Formats: sequence, structure tokens, C-alpha cells
Amino acid sequence: MLKNSALLTAALAAFHTVNINGFYLPGVAPRSFHKEDVVELKVNKLTSIHDEYPIEYYRLPFCQPDKGVSMVNENLGEFLSGDRIENSPYKIKMQKDMYCEQVCISHLGRVEARGVSPSKMVRAIKRNYHDNWIIDNLPSASKLEDEHDSYVKYSHGFPIGFVANAEDAEEGSKKPEDLRAYINNHVNIELEYHEVDGAVPGTKEYRIVRFIVEPFSIKHDFVATFTDDDDDDGEENYYPDEGRKVAKISNPIVSCDPSAKEKMHWNYMATRASNAPGPQLASGNVLFTYDVIWTENREVAWTSRWDIYLSGEYDLPGQVHWFSISNSLIVTFFLTAMIATHLVRNLRRDYNRYYKLLTDKECNEDLVKFRWKLVHADVFRPPSNPMTLSVCCGSGMQLLCMSVVTLVFATMGFLSPSRRGSLINSLLNLYVLMGGVAGFVTSRMYKTFTGKSSQKSTIMTAFGFPGLAFGVFFIMNMLAIFLKRSSYGVPYSRILVLILMWLGISTPLVFLGAHFGFKQGAIEFPVTTNDTPRQIPDQPWFKGWVFTTAIGGVIPFSACFVELYFIMSSIWMNQYYYFFGFLFLTFVIFLLMCAEITILFTYYQINGEDHRWWWRSFTTGGASALYVFGYSCLYFTALESISVATYILYIGYMALISFGLFLVTGTVGLMSAL
Repeated sequence: MLKNSALLTAALAAFHTVNINGFYLPGVAPRSFHKEDVVELKVNKLTSIHDEYPIEYYRLPFCQPDKGVSMVNENLGEFLSGDRIENSPYKIKMQKDMYCEQVCISHLGRVEARGVSPSKMVRAIKRNYHDNWIIDNLPSASKLEDEHDSYVKYSHGFPIGFVANAEDAEEGSKKPEDLRAYINNHVNIELEYHEVDGAVPGTKEYRIVRFIVEPFSIKHDFVATFTDDDDDDGEENYYPDEGRKVAKISNPIVSCDPSAKEKMHWNYMATRASNAPGPQLASGNVLFTYDVIWTENREVAWTSRWDIYLSGEYDLPGQVHWFSISNSLIVTFFLTAMIATHLVRNLRRDYNRYYKLLTDKECNEDLVKFRWKLVHADVFRPPSNPMTLSVCCGSGMQLLCMSVVTLVFATMGFLSPSRRGSLINSLLNLYVLMGGVAGFVTSRMYKTFTGKSSQKSTIMTAFGFPGLAFGVFFIMNMLAIFLKRSSYGVPYSRILVLILMWLGISTPLVFLGAHFGFKQGAIEFPVTTNDTPRQIPDQPWFKGWVFTTAIGGVIPFSACFVELYFIMSSIWMNQYYYFFGFLFLTFVIFLLMCAEITILFTYYQINGEDHRWWWRSFTTGGASALYVFGYSCLYFTALESISVATYILYIGYMALISFGLFLVTGTVGLMSAL
């Protein structure tokens, strides 16, 4: 007993170790800089928890680079996740501090007023959109200081602005007409580095280990002269529309006086009672500035520079994972004991009595007592709609293989957050390559069911679930492009790549797998099926489809709902997920529970002389997906979104994910019962 406990503890510790140190094992090399080397700052999509559609950075009137905007080469996974990484006008050099550097002057749009439609910038601020900058593949973090608890928490990204009372409003007023949007037009960029020996002996190089941004709203006092790029008449041009302008500042900026450097941490309530510059409204001409502060940090290693993003992402402590897995293991052991009791003790006793030489009277009494023997010639009767069941099993096995292999790679550290888009790329590529598995399983099952339309079953496998997934994706993509103008809109060239992967790789592999599956013989069963099906007696309510589905889904769901919270936060709350070791262990427990509960209910069903177990076992195993979808609907209330397009996006993708999970767990349940 002690030995088994020690082995279990060692296994769990191994998973925990992978979670912490698995990010930088393979394929990620550190980048070193020399003093005053150019450090490029890149911008990514704008995200918000109040609107699930991200916005491209330069769709808002932010300052643009002098040489024009250029997109960084992105993989397919980054496009599908909405990432749009582009260059920026911010100029940074290694170990060179800067103070109040001017970026540009931009016209953000009309002033807020009653009855007037707000500008794009004001709408984005009120929806709490956040900037997501990148330096050396390290995302920006913002510090959240708690004055009462005296701690600093780091969050992903930083807000582009905030909403507060207007200067002429009553203090503490919450009326919508008294609220105004303010732009964070100044940022303190804090960069930390550590020193390493250079490639050339005697030289030093530097690696960036932390990237922190503190945004501020400062009403700079300046006079700007605007000129038109296309106009050489030298006259001043004041543009009424929002957008980037070319300007020349013709007076000293008081708010950028070096003596005011320590006063840059403006607070709106404090500025109302002082002579310091107040916050900047998100309208009119706005000057954007920034500071750069370099600090040496010898404590943070390059391999652990992501820790501030991962340790502060979730409100729940890490011990919750251990508590959840411990409870799941207890339930799993309990289910295993029940399976052992019924399928080892009872069946062994039944077999011993069955093979004994019994009189006719004893035999009849035995069959009445153990009624599952009465349906031995009907249990392997082909189900209704055998082609649909075969296709569901093939698609479920394809998704299962894709998920298992992806989790293995993620646990080993190949799919770290620093490699953007790698997780989606892995899922997509593995799904395409597992097409042969889908074709093979479908053909074997369909041939076992004595199906005659082999080509039709193969076509349904190749175009069934992939066609459904592509249809949902295409509809969401059209909404993102034409309705929301979001970065979720994938370019048509990338959509063509998806179609080529589907029709050019996955579909031929499905047909190849089906070819080998049909060449093999059907699954041989130990008994012969009667020509006439046996009449099924009336079943009690607790053996009905509704009850078994409800109970069969809730027990496996109880093993994964904690981990599901973190996954949902990663997908819909723009947070990082890194508990891949925990997820792999939870996934194994989850599938084991689905298999065991299906075996148990199938035994009870056959013992009740109901031989229609094929579809029942599939739905019992897949019932947990219904609870996942129900939980996702409950989780949606935490997103605080009122956009109809967001409803469609969320429900559409969660329904698709839940249906895919239904196929996976249903296949596991049916194969286990078989």
C-alpha cells in the first residue's frame, strides 16, 4: 500500500514539474542584445472581456510608423486566433533610458456630447479594450498595485483608456451623461535585463527578462501645426475626422519638463485638486508620449521570465488542481470497484453455473435469475442507422487521437505560450493527419454491421464533421469581417489553405484508411445472431434513456469541471493556459470515468433483457458533453457582453466544441462496452 502511494505521488509530482519547467525545453532559444541595439516593439490585437471580437491595433487612430505599417509573418494558428502582430513607431534601444519621447499627434475624433454618435476610440475605451504589445516575444504586463494589501499583481496587456466623471460633473456622480472617456496617451515602459557573457570572449550581452507597461492619461499643453502630406501649400489643415495627422509642435511642452518626471503617475481625483496636468479626453488632437526605463535584474532567469504572466492569471490557487484530481481519483476508484464487483464476481459466478450440467428445471430457474443470458443471441444485432453510428465512431476516434497526441506534445513543452498559434496549428495538423484513423474505424464498424453502402459511409466520414466545423467557422468569419470588422476575420487566402488541407490531405487519408478497413474482415462475435429479434419487456424508469444519460454524464463531468474553468478562461478571457500536465491527467481520468459508467449501465441494460445497447452506450458515454455545453452557457454570464454577434460567436463555437466532445466520449463509451 505504501509502495503504491509512493508511486502515485511520484507520478503526480512528475506532472507538476512538467507544468512549471516545460515551456522552454525544446525549440525556443534566447536572444541576446548588445548595448544600444535596436529593440523592436510590436503591437498586437486589442482585446476585451466585454466584447469577444478583437480589433486590429491600427483600426483605431493610434500613431503609425513613419515607414508604414507592416505585418510580421504569422502562422495559420495566429491568424485563426485573431493575432495581428505589426510594427510600431516606438523606438527603443538597449540600456538607453528615454523620457517623454514624442510619438505623434493624432486626432481621435469628435468630442463626446449628447445625441452625437461616439468615435471609434471612445467606443473601444468604454468596452474596456486592452493593448497587447510585444518586445522580444515577451507580451506586455501591467502592474496592479493594491494599497491595502501591499502587493503587486501583473496582468496581461494594459487598458487603452478609462471612463471617469467629467470635470464639470458632480463628484461621485454615476450618471451616463456625466461620464467621459479618457485616453492613456503616455506609457512608462519598464524593461528589465540580465547580463550574460557574449559570444566573443571579453564582451557582454544582455537578455530581456521583463516587460512592464504603466499607462497614464496626461493632458499635454502644446500647440500643433498640422500639414497635409499631399499638400505643399504650407497652409494649416485641421482635420475634422479621426485619424493620424502630420504635425509640428511649436511650443515647449510643460508637462514634459524633466523636473516633472516624478509627477507622471497622475491620478484623476488628485489632479482635480492640484495644478498638475489632468487626464486627456479621448477626443480632439492628442499627443502620445512614452518613457523607457532599463533596470538590471539578476534574480529572474531567462527561462522563468513568463512566470509573472502565469502565476497571476487566475484567482484560484494552484492547490485547486490537486484537490480536484484527488476527488476524481476517489470517484474513479469507486467506479472501478463497482465494475469489478459486477463484472468479475457476478459474471464469474454466472459462467461457472452456466457451464455446469443442469437439469431442465434448474436451467430455466437459472435463466430467469440471470436474464442477460436470454439475449445472448440478440446483443450483437446491428443497430438502427448503422452508417450514422459508424461515422460518429470514426469521427470520434479521429478527434480522440488528435487530442491525445496534442496533449502529449503540450505536456512535453512543445506548445508553450511563447510560441503563438502553436496549439491551434498542432490541433489542425494532427486532425488532418488522423483522417486515416477515421476512415479505418468507420469502415470496420460499418462492415461489422453488414452495411452495403461503403462508399457513402466513407464520404460521410470525410465531409460530415469537417464540413460542419468549416460551415460554423465560415459563418463566424463572415460575421467578423462584415459585421464587426474584427481581427478574427481570416483572409480568404488562409481560408483557401484550410480547404486545401481538408480536401487535399484529410479526405484522401480518410479514403485510404477506409480501403484498408474494408479489406479486413468484420469483427467476429462469439455468438450467432437470431433472425428474429427478441421482444423487449417493459423497463423501469431508472433504466430509461433519460435517466441513464443524465447520470452517465454528471459523474465524468464532475472530474473535469474545475479544469474546464481554466480552459474557458483561456479561450474567452484572453488568459494563458499552462496546466498541461494537470490537463492530461484530468483527461485520462475523464475518459476512464466515461468508459466505466458506460460499462456499468450497459450491464444493467442487458441484464434487463434490453439488447438495444449500441446507441445507448454511445449516448451514455457522450452525455458529459451536454453538461459541458450547459456549463459554458452558465460561464457566458461572466463575460458581461451584450452584443448579439458575441452571442452567436460564443454559442456557435461552444456548441461545435461540445459536439466534438460528444463524439469523443461517445466513441470511448461504445468501444468500452463492446
